[in-house]
Amino acid sequence: MSEEKKPKNNEPENHEARTIAVTVIVTLLAVAFIGGLIFAGKKYIDRKKELQALKQQMENLQKAPETTGGETTITGETPATETGADTNEYAGWKTYANSEIGYRLKYPADWTVKEISQTSEILGTPVKYITIASPGGKYFLFWGLKRKTDAFAISDRTGIGAGEPKKDGNIMILGKEYAINLFVINGRTEEIFYPNAGITQSADGKYEFVANFEEGAGTSSNLLDMADAPGRGLAEKILKSVALTEKTVSSSGCSQTFTNEENLDKADWKTVSNNKYGYSFQNPKSLTVGEKQDDYIGLGSGADQQSFEWRSGPMTGTDYYGFKEDSHKNMMVGCANAKITYFSGDPAADPPGDTQDRLVLVQFEKNGIPHVILFSYQYIGASISSDVVEMFELILKTVKFSK
Repeated sequence: MSEEKKPKNNEPENHEARTIAVTVIVTLLAVAFIGGLIFAGKKYIDRKKELQALKQQMENLQKAPETTGGETTITGETPATETGADTNEYAGWKTYANSEIGYRLKYPADWTVKEISQTSEILGTPVKYITIASPGGKYFLFWGLKRKTDAFAISDRTGIGAGEPKKDGNIMILGKEYAINLFVINGRTEEIFYPNAGITQSADGKYEFVANFEEGAGTSSNLLDMADAPGRGLAEKILKSVALTEKTVSSSGCSQTFTNEENLDKADWKTVSNNKYGYSFQNPKSLTVGEKQDDYIGLGSGADQQSFEWRSGPMTGTDYYGFKEDSHKNMMVGCANAKITYFSGDPAADPPGDTQDRLVLVQFEKNGIPHVILFSYQYIGASISSDVVEMFELILKTVKFSK
């Protein structure tokens, strides 16, 4: 009898083939995964290198001296002594440049420069100077500089209180060494003068300046001795950095200088112009033009409840019913002396006003034409409302007249 052949069992071979296939697939997936990790890691490292390079560039730019067009030392004039102004001693500091008067100085990045340009009620003439305040406004440096021929004052101070001066070393300002005088009352230094409370001439006699270091609104009186104030060294370092630059004047014979912070604030602002009276001004995008006529321009912001109106030419009186006057000051608007009055809603008035309402009135004349600007807004806390007022005053600062 012949033996019956049994069918061959291929199951072990099939199992082995499946095992090999699975192994290959797993291996390929592992390779792909590792390759992806390597690729992602390389991209991360490359991106990190790019960010580090950008960070280094930004640090270098911050350390580099800031410049403004036309800033060169005046030929034939006594150059300022800039002790380390372009070295690491001033690394990270900002530069304030005033092209109207023709000077620049360095100041710490966390300090704040504020320009003052207003008409003094005491002197009856324009007064221009700057204050450079420490963080929180604890103390500030008062600085004013002008050519002797400039038709404005740099201080309207008429005197100082009872006290005694005390010399405390010397300081180099604009190429000349001056005394440092402490103003002492009851054993405490309330103010520091460089060199005194009055006007001082530069070494060549062509310039006048005034400089003093004192308490700001952010400190309590009779607590801080200015001789030992932490910011005194920085204030004196600022004074040492003052340098003369080219003076530039606009075609209209009047120019306006903006701080670095102000230039950033108005970088994306729009320009509105009036052909009849030849004026223009810049305004934030939040204020949109609602009405525009020869003698009137109206802007508004419904969301913020802000309203801006400019009226020109002969006009009747403005209605202030429901408001009370809080304060006023003088400043230059379009190279004209202007009076600014600040009002708030008065609930005791007839008719009563809302205590949250605020109104700012600006009045001035240009070429014999009267102009009135009204700005109204809602009070929303001291900080926010202060920002709103600063925005409005920056609008005023951008005003230009072409005729």
